[in-house]
Amino acid sequence: HELRTPLTGLEGYLEGLMDGLFTREPETFAQMSQEVRRLKRLVSDLQSLSQVEAGQISLHMQDFSLIPVVERVVSQLRPQAVAQCLQITEHHPSTEITVCADPDRTAQILVNILGNAIRYTPEEGCITVNVRASESAAVVEITDDGQGIPADDLPYIFERFYRIDRSRARNSGGSGIGLTISRHLAWAMGGDLVAASDGPGRGSTFTLTLPLAG
Repeated sequence: HELRTPLTGLEGYLEGLMDGLFTREPETFAQMSQEVRRLKRLVSDLQSLSQVEAGQISLHMQDFSLIPVVERVVSQLRPQAVAQCLQITEHHPSTEITVCADPDRTAQILVNILGNAIRYTPEEGCITVNVRASESAAVVEITDDGQGIPADDLPYIFERFYRIDRSRARNSGGSGIGLTISRHLAWAMGGDLVAASDGPGRGSTFTLTLPLAG
C-alpha cells in the first residue's frame, strides 16, 4: 500500500496530462515531483530497514560526547518548530556525558524522534529535550504535548508502516518506517528506544538509551 499510493498519484497526474484534464502548469509538475520524492524516500528507508534488520547496517562505534550531538539536532530542526510556533526547551547537565555509539546514527534517531514531535504537536505547543545519565546508560527523553498515543496503539508504533492516524499520515511527509529503523539502530548500538503516552491529547515521550563509554 505504501508503495502503491505515490505510484497511483503519479499515474493519475500523467494520465491527466495525456488526456488533457491537467494543463502543463508548474503546480501540476510540483505535485508530481512531490510524489517522486516521497517514493524515493520510501525506497531508501526500505533499503535501510532491510539492512538493519539483517544486521548488515554499517556502524562506526566510538566514544563521543552526547550533548553536542543533541544540541546540533535541535539547532537543525528548530526552524521547523519556529515555523509552527512551537517551543523547544533543552535540559542537560553541565558535565559531559560520553557514550559508545555511532554519532551519525545517533543523530539520525534523534532527527526522526524530534521531527515526529514537531509534526504531531499543534501550534503553540511545547517540546522538551532532556539529556541525563543513569548508572549504566545515557538517556535522551523527547517529550511533547501533542496528540498523544492511544493505549491500544502504543505496543505497535515501532512496527513498519503502522499509522496511528492514517488520515494525517500521508500529509506528514513520513515514510511510515522511521520509528522502526530508529529502534533497530538503537538496538544495534546496544541501546533501546521506547515510547510512553498517557493517551490521546496528552502528548508522548520517546526515550533513547545508549551505553556509556568505558
